[in-house]
Amino acid sequence: MSSLWLALLLAGGPALAAGPAVSAEEEATLRAHEVVLRSLPERTAGGVRVLGIVDIQASTDAIWLALLDFPGRKATNTAVKTVEYYRPSTPTDQWVKWSISKFGFDITYHNHYTLERAAGRLTHELDPSRPNDLAGSRGVYELHPSPAGAGWTRLSYECESNFGQTLPSFVQRWMSTSGTRDFLTTMAARAEAQAAK
Repeated sequence: MSSLWLALLLAGGPALAAGPAVSAEEEATLRAHEVVLRSLPERTAGGVRVLGIVDIQASTDAIWLALLDFPGRKATNTAVKTVEYYRPSTPTDQWVKWSISKFGFDITYHNHYTLERAAGRLTHELDPSRPNDLAGSRGVYELHPSPAGAGWTRLSYECESNFGQTLPSFVQRWMSTSGTRDFLTTMAARAEAQAAK
């Protein structure tokens, strides 16, 4: 990770905004250190939209370090085959090419990531200037205070993807549901490991 990114991560900022409202049942799920996952109405025709929420026993700095360590995701996700930066990073922007393989299907796409650290937000959008096996994709990670107490942070991730005709429906379901849950579970573990260093 570049020194510019590290300096930005460690810089202070205003207090984080409250996260998505959760039900009493969902709050109990979060307190059990499990992921809350909701299917949401699509915003674009053909899109699949989900919201995942997880509580992490780590500081925001540790979570940012885990989230922005894109190559580190390969070690904890067997579906990720390659992760490549295809443009130079800046303090607020990164461009990453992903190659994913699951159920015998190979998917390649290019994401542009934009960091708004003071707002507790990381956004990714499909880069249409590059070849992609997805018709569209946009996601937003947000960090929030957690009611679990001091030393805990709530991470929410809302993503909508349009898989076009590339993938059968069962692969689409995995990527948008089980894949999201597994990703947030491993992201929490990576951030907590980072916090323990």
